[in-house]
Amino acid sequence: MSAFVLTLYARKGGVGRTLMSQNLAGACAEHGGKVLVIDLDPQASVSKNFFGRDFVSRLRPYQTTAALFDESRDPDFSELVHKTKVDEIEIAPSSDFLEPFDLPNPTERGEMQFAVRDFVEAVRGDFHLILIDTPPNVSNLLAWGALMASDFVVTPVQPEKNSCEGVLDVKQRLHFALRNGNSELVDLGYFINNMDARTTQHRIMEEELRQLYGSQVFDTVIYRRTEFQNTQHAHRPITHESPSSAEAGIIRDLLHEIVERVDLETQKSIARGAA
Repeated sequence: MSAFVLTLYARKGGVGRTLMSQNLAGACAEHGGKVLVIDLDPQASVSKNFFGRDFVSRLRPYQTTAALFDESRDPDFSELVHKTKVDEIEIAPSSDFLEPFDLPNPTERGEMQFAVRDFVEAVRGDFHLILIDTPPNVSNLLAWGALMASDFVVTPVQPEKNSCEGVLDVKQRLHFALRNGNSELVDLGYFINNMDARTTQHRIMEEELRQLYGSQVFDTVIYRRTEFQNTQHAHRPITHESPSSAEAGIIRDLLHEIVERVDLETQKSIARGAA
């Protein structure tokens, strides 16, 4: 069975796309699922979380996702995809070389807007899950390319004013993507990340989100825990670095809820096709 392709997508930086990409990959991998993480953020944070800064700094353009957008040469997937410390997880890393391709007006970029999609279609048969980490600029080519390649999108939201307001921008961009290149894209919803239950304002914002968006908001809530930050230094997901921790359990719950939603949407699609 080919992989389903999931993009973590949000209007604001610092909401947890990178850590969730790393840790969701781990939750899938610990059950034997083979995972590909595609890093489309020029900051290369998820690449550094898996490999360290020094490794990423030594990569050449053809060894990074910049190769997907370089129209002067065909990317060599054997050089672009790298193994990690976890056998079941591989990554197509980013680097500074990707930055020149974060261009405005993505729908005017010809075939470049479908470069990630073409890569995904070539490799998806080798994986169970493909995760795409995106930059916070949702209007430019890199985030757009992720939407063109994806089956599903999920958005991390911090229970704070600016992050919550960014949900409207996300919805607009997803509707635009549906009309202009990927009519099969499905919005799975929003999960609350970096929640501090002791903070009154966080509790208020969670309640407001659930009132506004109902079942689109995941039941699983990711609480603010230092254990999550430690995975950045260990270069392994929390499910592998601290498998018995409460934090690892939360990530497993999030993956389980994502898979449930994917299954439900797949069933709906089959039913529509049979009607």
